Amino acid sequence: MQTFMLGIIISLATEFVIFLIIRFINNKKLKYFLAKSLLKNEYIPYENQSAAIDNIRRDMSRSSQVRILAIRGLSYISNEGDFNFIWDNPNKRIEIILSEQNNDAVYMRSKLYLENNDDYIKEMTMIHNALFSKHKLCPNLTFFTHNVDLTFRLIIFDKYLYLSFFNDGKKASESQMYKYDRDSQMYRAFYKYYKNVRRKSKKQFQ
Repeated sequence: MQTFMLGIIISLATEFVIFLIIRFINNKKLKYFLAKSLLKNEYIPYENQSAAIDNIRRDMSRSSQVRILAIRGLSYISNEGDFNFIWDNPNKRIEIILSEQNNDAVYMRSKLYLENNDDYIKEMTMIHNALFSKHKLCPNLTFFTHNVDLTFRLIIFDKYLYLSFFNDGKKASESQMYKYDRDSQMYRAFYKYYKNVRRKSKKQFQ
């Protein structure tokens, strides 16, 4: 795990330096060309989740399935949230891995946003119950629970992967997002990590 994270940090640090150079270029076509050429993959940075949401919606419509790895997952089950379009197609294959309700690491992090343990338990219970309800409408939904102290969350499509980090005092939805092409090293690394977490997670239903 430490080796994986060290490799990811080094790769991101290199790409961040290049990103700082590219971001000062005003021409969008030139900016995209340089990003793709210098970073050797389709690497696109977004200021936050809201800035990426239109592209996420488009990529999901073109993908046969979506895989999600997160902590609480509130953004994904809300009918009024950024990701409410996930449930538009009841035949879409959806796989979600969220934290177990008794994950101590997640509870400690949730104290940044929730006042006490009761609030945390209520929210996690609500989210899990909502997914069980979603399953009645979307029979191709698969739900797992993990016991990992995640530092990032993932949205994985057939051809693209979206990544955002959990920063202290800042929600992932407010943090910068990164998009990677399927042929990139980062896509392959994070997809492998996702499968390792899934293998150790508990399947709630399929």
